[in-house]
Formats: sequence, structure tokens, C-alpha cells
Amino acid sequence: MIFLPGTLPSFLQFEIPGIVTVPVGFLSVIIVSLFDRKVPADVNDFMKRVHSKESETV
Repeated sequence: MIFLPGTLPSFLQFEIPGIVTVPVGFLSVIIVSLFDRKVPADVNDFMKRVHSKESETV
């Protein structure tokens, strides 16, 4: 939308393309997560490490 503005129809040409691209990004994340229900094996370890205090991870 930014790099090739002349290739888009006039109703898709915005000064701030985030109006369209951010919702499309969120929608694509939701759709992919609904189709691909796989959870990585190490997700629980990662969440514990990210959400714990620094002293607890040593």
C-alpha cells in the first residue's frame, strides 16, 4: 500500500495504510491460529521464564 500506491484502486489508497493493514494483520493471526491448533512443546517453559522474576530463573 505504501510502495506501489498507483497499482491500487482509489478506494484503497490511504495516507495512513495502518487503517487497513493492522486489522488485516490481526485477522490473519486469528484465522491461522484457528486452522493450526498446534501448540509448541516448550511454550509452558517459555511462559514461565518470561513471566517469572529474574531471581527465580537462575
